[in-house]
Amino acid sequence: MGTPEIKRGAAMKDIDEYEDFLNAKLDLWSPKQRFAFAAAMAERWFPTYRKFSAAEQFGDVAVLRRI
Repeated sequence: MGTPEIKRGAAMKDIDEYEDFLNAKLDLWSPKQRFAFAAAMAERWFPTYRKFSAAEQFGDVAVLRRI
C-alpha cells in the first residue's frame, strides 16, 4: 500500500485517515528518522503539556522533561 495522495491544504475526513497517511509516510523512514521525528514532536508539545499539567494539577513535568 502506497502513501495516500493528499493535496496540500486538503482536509482529511477523520483521524483514521490522518493516521493512515502518517503511517504510510513514516513507514518509508529509517529508525533514526522516526526517532528524530518523535523527539521533535515531543519538544513541540512539551509547552502545551506543561500548561495542561499546571491547570489540571496532573502529571509531573520535571519527570517528563528528564526523559
